[in-house]
Amino acid sequence: MRKVLVIDDKHSNLITAEAIVESHIQDCEILTALSGEEGIRIAQEKQPDVILLDVVMPGVDGFETCRKLKEDEATKHIPVLMLTAISTDIESGIKGLNMGADAFLSKPINSVELAAQINVMLRIKKTEDILRFEKETLKKYVVRTTKELKRNERKYRLLFERMLNGFAYHKIVTDNKGKAVDYIFLEINKGFERLTELKRDEVIGRRVTEVIPGIDKDPTDWIGRYGIVALSEKEIQFESFSAHLNRWYSVYAFCPQKEHFAIIMSDITKQKQTQKEIIQLSTAVKQSPAVIAITNLEGDFEYVNPKFTTLTGYSSNEVIGKNTRILKSGKNPNINYKELWETISSGREWHGEFYNKKKSGKFFWEAATISPISDKQGKITNYLKVAEDISKRKKDDEELKFQSEMLNNMVEGVYVVGLDDLLIKYTNSKFEEMFGYDSGEMIGKHASIVNFPTEQDPMEKAIEIMNVLRRTGEWHGEVQNIKKDGTSMWCYANVSTYIHPFHGSVVIAVHSDITDRKETEVALKKSEEGLRAYSLYFDAKVEEEKKRTAREIHDGLGQLLTGLKMDLFWVGKKIPENIEKISEKIEVMKETIDSGVSMVQDITMQLRPAMLDDLGIIATIKWEIKEFHKRTNIRCNGVFIPDDFTVDFDISTTLFRVLTEILTNVYRHSAASKVDVSLIKTKHNITLVVEDNGRGITDEEIENSLSFGIIGIK
Repeated sequence: MRKVLVIDDKHSNLITAEAIVESHIQDCEILTALSGEEGIRIAQEKQPDVILLDVVMPGVDGFETCRKLKEDEATKHIPVLMLTAISTDIESGIKGLNMGADAFLSKPINSVELAAQINVMLRIKKTEDILRFEKETLKKYVVRTTKELKRNERKYRLLFERMLNGFAYHKIVTDNKGKAVDYIFLEINKGFERLTELKRDEVIGRRVTEVIPGIDKDPTDWIGRYGIVALSEKEIQFESFSAHLNRWYSVYAFCPQKEHFAIIMSDITKQKQTQKEIIQLSTAVKQSPAVIAITNLEGDFEYVNPKFTTLTGYSSNEVIGKNTRILKSGKNPNINYKELWETISSGREWHGEFYNKKKSGKFFWEAATISPISDKQGKITNYLKVAEDISKRKKDDEELKFQSEMLNNMVEGVYVVGLDDLLIKYTNSKFEEMFGYDSGEMIGKHASIVNFPTEQDPMEKAIEIMNVLRRTGEWHGEVQNIKKDGTSMWCYANVSTYIHPFHGSVVIAVHSDITDRKETEVALKKSEEGLRAYSLYFDAKVEEEKKRTAREIHDGLGQLLTGLKMDLFWVGKKIPENIEKISEKIEVMKETIDSGVSMVQDITMQLRPAMLDDLGIIATIKWEIKEFHKRTNIRCNGVFIPDDFTVDFDISTTLFRVLTEILTNVYRHSAASKVDVSLIKTKHNITLVVEDNGRGITDEEIENSLSFGIIGIK
């Protein structure tokens, strides 16, 4: 009969473990110990098949007990499964495994998981017992028959070749300091060939570094380990992974004679994989974002994962052995519990939603799948529930219903269109009312039904908007629409894209009726165009009048002053030189006439520079920026591209007036010390650019209704 030793300082834990083992494992004797010392003594005397060892115990704790068991030749082969009360204590797990423990479980103990681990340990122990028996038998045989090898060759060879385990005999190779650096294959059996895929005729007499290049750098340090056996005549047993052979091996090595060693090995790759899968499965369940629970056939909890605790507030200890009814809220009118139990008890899965109650009294929604668990004979032994907290989703659904009501009560019209097929997916009641359609009538129709036919095809306009949406994700603007009865209307549309869970990429458009505003804008625009045309006409007439007045002043008053100055010059010549006061008066009059001539020139330049008509716009601008520098002491530079060109009367006048207005503003307001003026003519445009290094101008100043200079420039 198989024996399981349970070592725990708490009597209640011993009773629990004993109950779990008896209920899940047949033909098994339970041994118990309340301390590490007692457990070691029982293990030495009774030789159990598996030891369940608690980590935290007074006196000799689980780690020290494990170390002593693994150091004792009589007990080191017994698998040890360590138990801890802290599920997240990774460091304790690593420490226990380093002490020689074969597995590690966290409390509270899940009976199914514990039974599975014990069964694995029992299978490992059984295999190791067979291996130990074969190793001991072979060791004794090899030692005994080494001296009588020739006499017993036939018998030895028969046993040697028929062994299931791999066997190999080697001689160690050392350097001049006596350190093991290599070993030579002297003999191998067919089991060794099968387990390593190394052929006898390819290895016998050769060094391992030749047979397996790079083995001297393997983390397992095979040569170093075997060197200890061959040179110290000690035996070792270990499990290790061979990176070169991609296998896990259990190895027993001993020294038949000095500087030689023999190994008996078995391939434990499948066992390691099974062990790894069990650990991975256990970890996955514990770390799963879903709620996982296992019950017996009556619905009593046998296991819950940490997510269950996070969601419900109940710890594992609080629910194990309790019925699932502790979660019932009494508010699940849509669930037929009789039908649920009939479904799962017949071997089928059940899917549904629960409105359950937490430990705190708060309610939550979960979507659950309940599946039966069957044994090898197909008999249902347990039920598995995998659930997801959908409280937020339920809340979002309610929010969507609320938003739908809001949409239907908006004063704006809203509709949703597929981005790819341009078919209408949704309209609120206001949109249907705006366009004169009945409820639901527009669904499935092409979005172009609301586009007013203009010179641009409605489809072209839709495609134009869609292209902008694909690039930027949104579009805002005015669109001319058409109602069902053919009446035209104007709307301001705010359009954006959205990934809908059912319709895919869609366009959401919010329309506001701006027909009245558009009609007002048309009337204002017409009035503005009339005023602008009159302003242009008025400016042209004023400019013509300025030009005529400038000519008349220049030709009339200028010539008059020049003639008067000549007459004074003649009078001056006729007056005797001794009449000093008259001569001085004549000189004063000449200066006055000169001032008058200069004033006439300034007035004519202000009205309209003659050089604008005579020499052109470039020469006039050059003269103006030079004069500006003289008047203001502000440096002024000019750039002209091309160097010389002509423009018509109206354009030259406009450019000159705009420049003088800008320079006046620079002088009055900018506090600049430098101005750059550029005039550039291209095939279709003439561009005047004036830049200064002053304080600049704000948007408020530009938009100020009293900024008449800027208004005049516009």
